[in-house]
Amino acid sequence: MSDPESTPRQLPLTGGFSLPQSELLHDVARLLQQLDEAVEGAKMRSEQFRAAGDELGADLASADFHAQMYSRAIQIFAGMTVEATVNLYGLMRFSEKVYEERFERLPVVPRLRALVREATGKELAKDEEIVLLASALMARRNAHAHMRGQESSPDESGTFQTVTQRPQPERHPSAGYKSAAELSRFVELFPRLDPTTSFIFLLPMLPDPAPPLDKYLQQFRGTAQINTRAEAALKNALDIRKFEIDLYWKRSAYFWAFIAAAFAGYFIVLKSDANAPSEILFAINCLGFTFSVGWYFANRGSKFWQENWEQHVDLLEDEVTGPLYKTVIDRKQYPFRRLFGPFAFSLSKLNTILSLYVSAIWLFLGGRSLSFVWRINEPFRGFNLLLLSVLTVGAIVLLYRNGRTGEPASRILRFTRRVVGGVVVKPVPTVASEDADAAGRDVP
Repeated sequence: MSDPESTPRQLPLTGGFSLPQSELLHDVARLLQQLDEAVEGAKMRSEQFRAAGDELGADLASADFHAQMYSRAIQIFAGMTVEATVNLYGLMRFSEKVYEERFERLPVVPRLRALVREATGKELAKDEEIVLLASALMARRNAHAHMRGQESSPDESGTFQTVTQRPQPERHPSAGYKSAAELSRFVELFPRLDPTTSFIFLLPMLPDPAPPLDKYLQQFRGTAQINTRAEAALKNALDIRKFEIDLYWKRSAYFWAFIAAAFAGYFIVLKSDANAPSEILFAINCLGFTFSVGWYFANRGSKFWQENWEQHVDLLEDEVTGPLYKTVIDRKQYPFRRLFGPFAFSLSKLNTILSLYVSAIWLFLGGRSLSFVWRINEPFRGFNLLLLSVLTVGAIVLLYRNGRTGEPASRILRFTRRVVGGVVVKPVPTVASEDADAAGRDVP
C-alpha cells in the first residue's frame, strides 16, 4: 500500500502559497531591460570610436562589460526561476515533509519529471520541449553558479594549451537573450503539465528579448509593397484623424466659452442683487449643468471618432510605411515622480474627467439654490465646504489614476458599414489590432 502522506494533495487548499518564481520572473524582465540599454549603449560607443578611426576602442566598446554582466545575471536568475517553479509545484502537490524527503535532493530536471509522474501519472520524455528548456536553462545557470578555473600547460612547442575540459559559462549578451526567450517559453508551457495547479502558474510572459533598436529598425527595412488604393486610404485616414482632432479642440472651446459665460452670469447676478429671484439663478444653474454634460458627451464622441480613424491607420500602415504609428515609446522611462519631466497622461481622458467635475460643481450650486428656496439648512456648519473639498480631491485623484494612457493591449475590432441608397453592404470582417488609447496615443 502506498503511504497516504505521499499521495498528491488536492487543490485548492485552505492555506496559501508565496510565489517566489513570480518575483524572480519580474527580476529577469528588469535585467532584460538593462541588458537592452547596455547593448545599445555599447553599439553607439563602438560606432563613435570607429567613426574616429579608433578600431581598438571600437572593439573594446563593443565588448561591453555591463552587457556581459546583465547577460550573466539573466542566465542565473532564469535558472533560479525554473527551480523555484519546480519547488513550489512539489510543495503544493506533496506538502513540505514529503517533498523534502522524496524529491528535493534530485537535480532540478529529474525532480521535475519525478514530480509530474507522481502527481499526474504522466511520464515526461527526455526530449519533450519543457524538459529540454529546463535542461538548457539549468545548464547555463550552473555554469555561472559553479564556476571553476581552467588549467593550462605548455605543449612541446612551448605554447600554452588549456587542458581542462569543463565548458566555460557564456558571457555574450546573446546568451542572456536566449535564456530570457527560453524562460518565457518554459513559463508558458508549465501550467499545462497539471490542470490542478495551472491557475497558480499562469504568469505574464517576458517582453520580446530582442535589442530594441534592431527590432525597431527591422520593421522599416526593405521595399514597401505599395498599393495605390491602400496608400490613398492611409493618407485619407491620417487626414481625417487630424481633422477630428481639430474639431475636438474647436468643440471644447465652444463649450468652455458657454460654461465660462454661465459661471460669470451666475456670480454677477448673485453679487449684484442679493434678492434676485431664485428662478434666475436656478435657470443659470440648469444652463451651466446642461452645457457641462454636453461637453462630457462631446468629449466621448470625439474620442470615438478619433479612435475609429486611428484603428484604420493601424491596419493600413504596415504595408505602406511600416508600423510607425502604432510603435510607441515605453512610458515606464518617464515616471511621475520626475515633476518636471514628461508623463503619459491622456489629454482626452483629462478633459473628460474635468467635464464631469464641472458638472458636479453645477449640481452643487443648483442644490444650494434649491436649499435657499426650500429653506433647508446644512446638516452641520461647514458641510458645503466639506462637500466641495471632497469633490475637488476626488477629481484630482481621478485625474491622476484614470487620466493616464493605458498599457498596450491587443483587442478584437469589429467594423460595420453604413447602408447607402437602400443597398445593404456586407459587414467588414473582424480583425485584431492594438488598442489605440492603450497603445499610448491620444489627442495632441
